[in-house]
Amino acid sequence: MQFITGQNRRQSYFSTLEDQVAADNAVRLIDAFIDKLDLPRLGFTNTVHKSEGRPPYAPGVLLKLYLYGYLNKLRSSRKLERECSRNVELQWLLQNLQPNYHTIADFRKLHARPVQAMFKLYVQFLDEAGLLGKTTIAVDGSKFKAVNSKKNNYNQKKIDKHRQFIEDKAEKYLQDLDELDKQEAAGDKEELAIKKEKIKQGLEKLKERTIKYDTLQQQLDNTDDKQISTTDSESRSIIIVKNIVEVAYNIQNTVDDKHNLIVHTQATNTNDGKALHHAAVQAKKIYNCQKQQR
Repeated sequence: MQFITGQNRRQSYFSTLEDQVAADNAVRLIDAFIDKLDLPRLGFTNTVHKSEGRPPYAPGVLLKLYLYGYLNKLRSSRKLERECSRNVELQWLLQNLQPNYHTIADFRKLHARPVQAMFKLYVQFLDEAGLLGKTTIAVDGSKFKAVNSKKNNYNQKKIDKHRQFIEDKAEKYLQDLDELDKQEAAGDKEELAIKKEKIKQGLEKLKERTIKYDTLQQQLDNTDDKQISTTDSESRSIIIVKNIVEVAYNIQNTVDDKHNLIVHTQATNTNDGKALHHAAVQAKKIYNCQKQQR
C-alpha cells in the first residue's frame, strides 16, 4: 500500500520568509498598520537608548508582537517568546527577532495608555474603510476573575468583624493573665510563667494584626469605593451570576453591527448596570456622534 510521503529533511531548498506567508494573511495587515503610525506621537517613547550594551528593540517590533498575541489569544509573555522561535508568521512579522518574555512584559506594562490611543486610531481606520455602520451598537460585559482572592478583599463590615475578634481575643487573654496572677501564690511558678509568656506572645500578635487593620481602614477611608483589594488593587468584589460574588473585572465590549467589529473595550470593576452607560458614551465619542434633537 502506498502512502503520501513527506519531503526529505536533509533536502536543501531555497525559500524566503516572504514565500511562506500568504498574501491575505492577517499579519500583513498588522505590519502595514503599525508601519503607518507615528509611534512617538502616540506615546511609545519609553524605550531608553543606552550608550553601552545591546541596543533595545524598536517599539514598533514589540507592538506588532503584542497585536499578534491579541489576535491569536496569546496573552502570556512566555508563550509569545516561544512562538517567536517556532511560528513562521511571527518570524515574518518580526523579521526573525526573538524578544525575551521580560522585554515583552515590560513593554505592555509601560505602554498601556499608548495602546489605548492606538486602538482608537484603528477604529478610525475601520471607519474610513467603510467597515462601520455607525447606526447600531451592542454592549455586553464579561466577568474575569482577578488574581486577588476573596480573603484579600475588604469592606467596612469585614474590617469591623476582624477588629471585634481582636478586641474579644485580647480581652480573653487579659482575663487569663488575671487568673494566673491569682494562682501564682499556690501554683507551680515555673509552669505559670510559661503560660504567661504564651499569652504575652498572643497579645503581641494581636497588636500586629491591629496595626494591619488600622492601615486597611486608612486605605478604605481614602478611597471613594466601599472596598479595597490588597493583591490586585484595581479589582473589586462584584456579582458574577445571581448571588455568586467574586473578586473580578467586568470587561465591557462595544460592537458595531455592520461587520460585528469591536469599537470600544474597557476593563471595569463595577456591575453591568453602572458600566453600560459609560461604555455607550465612549462609543459615541469614538464615532463623534452628537445627541439627536427631537
